[in-house]
Order: sequence, then structure tokens, then C-alpha cells
Amino acid sequence: MDPKQLTLRAWFALFEPVYLAGSKPATLREYRFTLTKWDALTENPPLASIDTMVLAAWQAKLLQIPLARPTVNKHLRHVQHLLNKAAQPGPRNRDARGLLPSAAWVRPLKCLKHLPA
Repeated sequence: MDPKQLTLRAWFALFEPVYLAGSKPATLREYRFTLTKWDALTENPPLASIDTMVLAAWQAKLLQIPLARPTVNKHLRHVQHLLNKAAQPGPRNRDARGLLPSAAWVRPLKCLKHLPA
């Protein structure tokens, strides 16, 4: 696995049977839907070239579609989970593969919480 050539979708194909084996079908559908949006709004860069700027640009493009802020945060969470599993292992991510020196991260958007009725 060379991160210089491995794309996010290809990483998900390798990642899914190992890390998401017991997941619900709806969860897997959501990950695939997020990757569809990733492919449509980016040039599908290799894992090694995905940095904070790429994630921030993708986040901005998701807002332009327009999508609700919590939905944008959900898609961002899915992509960051995939990137975290490709990065170096740590105390909270023991089963990471170590393909990347570090995972890109973007702050989630602020969302207004609804007050109870």
C-alpha cells in the first residue's frame, strides 16, 4: 500500500472489511455516500496529499451545495475517521495502519442547538 497512489475510496475498500465488518448496513451506506460527495467535489487526491487545506476546501464546497451544517459535519467526521485509520497509531487509535505521518483535521462547523419545547 503506497499512500502516494492510494486514494480515499481505495483506502475505504481496504478499510471496510477490517474495521467496519460488524457495522450496520445503514452506516456503510453513509460512508459510501460521503465518498460519493468526496469524489464529486475533489479531484480525488492520494492519501499522502490530503491535508488541512484540502479538507477545508471540501468543507466549503459542501456548504455551497447547500447542505445543513450538521450534515456537513457528519460527512467531515466520516472522512476524518478514514484518514485517522490511515495515520499513525496512538492511545485512542491503536489499530491505525501508519500509512500517513499524521491525519488532516478541520474544526467542525458550529451548529445552533434547538431549545426544548
